[in-house]
Amino acid sequence: MNNFFKKVILLLSIFILSIFVLSGCSKNNEVQPLIKNYEKLLNEGNYEALYDNISKKSKEYISKEEFIKRYSSIYSGIGANDIKISIGEINSKTQIPISITMNTLAGKLKFEDIKVDIVKEDKNYKINWNESLILPPMTKGDKIGVEVDKAV
Repeated sequence: MNNFFKKVILLLSIFILSIFVLSGCSKNNEVQPLIKNYEKLLNEGNYEALYDNISKKSKEYISKEEFIKRYSSIYSGIGANDIKISIGEINSKTQIPISITMNTLAGKLKFEDIKVDIVKEDKNYKINWNESLILPPMTKGDKIGVEVDKAV
């Protein structure tokens, strides 16, 4: 009987561990398409569709028109292109770690250790948006400008 109980405990441990591993994988599988779609829409300059990926709370924070205007003016002003978003190891149900690289008029920019807040709304994940998703150092009210100086 002692051997029987060891086998039962071992099987239960494997079962419980499998549940944790599978739930972590399913979270990653559910969120990854949201982030990859966000990356695709940024590269296409489709800011109107990008707005559909943000949460209701974010839509109260910024109107669709202002959202489109901010992305259009900033990204065209800095010549942003070839935007790549890498997803880090997901350990939280509400924050996704990402890194962003992009080419600009000033060269390649790379931002690491960015936390994207997400929420589940109507069975879909949405992004809690703020200005730092345009450029990570940005906060509300910041303005971005580009100056080109000719060499002497």
